[in-house]
Amino acid sequence: MNEYQAKLKELLVKSTITTGPYTPSEFVKNTDHIAVLINGKPVYLAGESDCDASINEAKQLASSEMYKLALSKIGLTGELSYGVISGSDIDWQSSHHAIVKSESGVFEDGQGVGELIGINLTENQSLGVLMCVNDSLARILDPQCPELDNGHNLSFLAQAN
Repeated sequence: MNEYQAKLKELLVKSTITTGPYTPSEFVKNTDHIAVLINGKPVYLAGESDCDASINEAKQLASSEMYKLALSKIGLTGELSYGVISGSDIDWQSSHHAIVKSESGVFEDGQGVGELIGINLTENQSLGVLMCVNDSLARILDPQCPELDNGHNLSFLAQAN
């Protein structure tokens, strides 16, 4: 394990959120969601459209420069916004990458089964992991998340390895 991988593992253990698979129910497939959008296309579902906490989460992600940069690194660029989208308008897969609650101090293997926080419709595992270990993004998803990576240290290690 190189220094980057060791630091990433350390941050994932410390974080109160992790990635995990999510199989959408019929209810989820047909309800209204609050979503982060790129050019009107949903990339992240924060929760039900009438949930104030989910609306706030989507609003903060849509205005986050770090989230915009992360999306651009996986080839998703354009106007970042948030809004309501019907589940019936989403191209659902049998399973999606999700962000779920986890226990700080416990190592997980990416198969998290905790409380659902949001659904990463980009299907990019690296983006999901970044959302769990970057200070500014993780604290949007869980305000109780401890201090993690500032967006520079992990990037530096990634380039060095």
